[in-house]
Amino acid sequence: MNHLKLLLAIIFGICLLQACLGNNSAYAAKKDAANKNVSGSSAADASFSCKIDGRDFSENKNDNLANAAFKTSPGIISFALVKIDKSQKGIPEQFKFVVADHGTTTMHNSNSTDNDNYSASYGPRDYNDAFGFKELTVTVTSSDASGIKGTFSGTLIDPRGDKKISVTDGKFDLPWSPYSTK
Repeated sequence: MNHLKLLLAIIFGICLLQACLGNNSAYAAKKDAANKNVSGSSAADASFSCKIDGRDFSENKNDNLANAAFKTSPGIISFALVKIDKSQKGIPEQFKFVVADHGTTTMHNSNSTDNDNYSASYGPRDYNDAFGFKELTVTVTSSDASGIKGTFSGTLIDPRGDKKISVTDGKFDLPWSPYSTK
């Protein structure tokens, strides 16, 4: 629960920062430049895909916050995989991760992870609560100046009935957010 609160606080802070900076012309110029080139990649150079309970969940673009990676502290990165739909009203479907910046991070039981620095959660579209997980494995297969690539899989727990939901064939290829400390 503490991990979820921390992750939500980070995301809220990012959104607040974006909202506060949104009316600044220097910020707008920086965002335009970031959309054209994020460490050698255009903002459209982001992708992720997986199957959640056999259903495809994927996207191939970012907005420099969603579907982009952040270095949040030494050895730790965070990213949110979000289906970006400009017509979306309400909460979009999303999968959020805070994991090691290289190698494999395995987490067991979302209420008691193997390392307090790591967390993950999934939220379906227009659902206010996050699904926990029974086990989740995230592997960062490469990390360089342009971004990160990796895979993920595991088992989610739907809080609306404790149903186990499989996550399979997960992969991501994300640029670093221009707002990340590189």
